[in-house]
Amino acid sequence: MIVPMARVRIYGPRELLDDATRVLYALEALHPEALPPELTARLSIRDRRTEDREEAHERVELETLYDKVRRSLLLLPHPKVPREAVPSLELLRSEETRRVVDVLFQHVEALSARRKEAADRLALFVKYEKMVSAILPLVESVGDSENIEMVGLTIAREQQAVVPLLELELQRVTDGMAQLFSTEVDEHTVAALVLYGRSDAAKVRSLLWDRNLSELKLPAEIGRLPLRRALAEIATQGERLPNEVRDIDGSLSALAVQRRGYLEALAEALSGRLQQIGARSSFFRTRYSFVISGWIPRGVLARLRSELEAVSGGRIVVEDVAVAAAEERRVPVQLHNSRLARPFEVFVRLLPPPVYHSIDPTPLLALFFPLFFGLIVGDVGYGLAVAVFALVLRRRFPPGSRVRDLGTVLLYASAVAVLFGVAFGEFFGTLGEHFGMRPLHPRLHRLKSMPFFLGLSIGIGCLHVFLGLALGIVNAVRGGHRAALRHRAGQATALAGLILLVAALAGAA
Repeated sequence: MIVPMARVRIYGPRELLDDATRVLYALEALHPEALPPELTARLSIRDRRTEDREEAHERVELETLYDKVRRSLLLLPHPKVPREAVPSLELLRSEETRRVVDVLFQHVEALSARRKEAADRLALFVKYEKMVSAILPLVESVGDSENIEMVGLTIAREQQAVVPLLELELQRVTDGMAQLFSTEVDEHTVAALVLYGRSDAAKVRSLLWDRNLSELKLPAEIGRLPLRRALAEIATQGERLPNEVRDIDGSLSALAVQRRGYLEALAEALSGRLQQIGARSSFFRTRYSFVISGWIPRGVLARLRSELEAVSGGRIVVEDVAVAAAEERRVPVQLHNSRLARPFEVFVRLLPPPVYHSIDPTPLLALFFPLFFGLIVGDVGYGLAVAVFALVLRRRFPPGSRVRDLGTVLLYASAVAVLFGVAFGEFFGTLGEHFGMRPLHPRLHRLKSMPFFLGLSIGIGCLHVFLGLALGIVNAVRGGHRAALRHRAGQATALAGLILLVAALAGAA
């Protein structure tokens, strides 16, 4: 149903604005609106609403603190930790809280940066693992010599035939003073190692360049080392880095166990306080007083008055402002339905909300959508398949999300589809007949009783149309719209007459 709303104006001294804001935030019921110009135009420019320096300073400090807390939570793992109590406003503003968060944030960020660097290096070295394991034995078999240089090559497997030709070319340009060793790395790559004298380095490099052969590309930080040392360094780091990543992960997990509960409570308190400041900045204030205008559910009005009375000792006044009929279209619409019908609000929210004092269509959707869906599908197998899909949606999305509500709606509809499937004797069409499934009544066989189901469909359609016209009439009466009332009543009368005429002609025939 559509919740009855009350327009309120809250008046009080400026120093109690913070207390009033906390009460309104805790109630989560106010829909604020701007005050009418005739009330604000009489104030001087100096007295108009402004965000004072203290409030702006607090906002900046809390936003900075909240950003550090939020980034720390994003970087830390998610172990199951007990939830801590939400800290008070005084604790949020304290210098000790900022110091603790700063130290914690710097520690988490440093660990995360080290882990990312180690993980990136590990991912890079993993790409060279097969190449190193293939070439390193060749390099180690050469032995140490100051006059011998070496270069590693990578050759595509389909170009493997170039290896003996390359060896002949190397022998030619170095007068037989070069050697080439090759080995398979994997099904796509062959690795080769070229040994040559230092005096022939220019000739060998030129030949490799002319033949467009790919020299083994090493990571930048070790590419300047001699090949033997570079390959050995890759092998060493490939063994060390996994342990380093595991150690850092362990440190982050231990820190999350110790501090994640505190950070989550702090984030909740900071988020709430920043929302309060944002809401408070939209309220009308002068140097000595404040005025808050907005809408709340009428059922909350008494509680709002009592809680403001408790925090202000009667110094805050709540006025229930009368609403003219011409203003009803401006009233915010809030829906409240039973637990079973509430998921069907997902369809209502896809369209503009119903007008205040009109009929909430959610209960009707909760009744007719599963009924029509079940009648159309009418199959046990397909109903169960939809139910599985609906359960997956409910499991994957959090409570209150639209997709989860859609899953709940489909779950209801699938249950009705299964019931109709039992009545029609259908399981994935006629497959159920092979297992002995039969309609509960011969007229419920959808393939053999087409005239019956055609008439049923027409009857349900007419009922639905008349229901829509009836709802339009009720809304017109509630809103005092006489033209709309006459229009809807005329449509209903004409449709009823048409149906009676068709029925009479059918009976005469």
